Amino acid sequence: MFWALAIIVGCGTGSGTETEVSPQRAAATADTLRNCLKIAGGLHSQNKLDAAVDQVYGCYEGHFAPMEPLLRAQNRRATLSLEYGFGRLAVNMGKRRGDPAGEADQLSDRVEAVIASVQPVDAGLPASPATP
Repeated sequence: MFWALAIIVGCGTGSGTETEVSPQRAAATADTLRNCLKIAGGLHSQNKLDAAVDQVYGCYEGHFAPMEPLLRAQNRRATLSLEYGFGRLAVNMGKRRGDPAGEADQLSDRVEAVIASVQPVDAGLPASPATP
């Protein structure tokens, strides 16, 4: 299954109709992605391993893939690491042992950290409030 994700990532979806995701939209998607991965963890805990694996792939395609070009442009290595993380999580969701729900939380944290690193800094705001 990991290889299927690697092929999808390497070849792209080929739709050509993808719109560029803004940093603000990527940040808004982070919570949705986290919830999506929590569902995968819940499915795993119910021993619905195939459904959990499919859920991870769905989370990747539906929530991470659209923001991938933005993240890749800012931090190629981190984006590649996140892609690998999704593949690894999908493989682990298919196994009965381990803690893939915890791994899903860690992956969500990593995605949020990378998204935060691409957020624009508003230069018009003062660094700290002025004291009278």
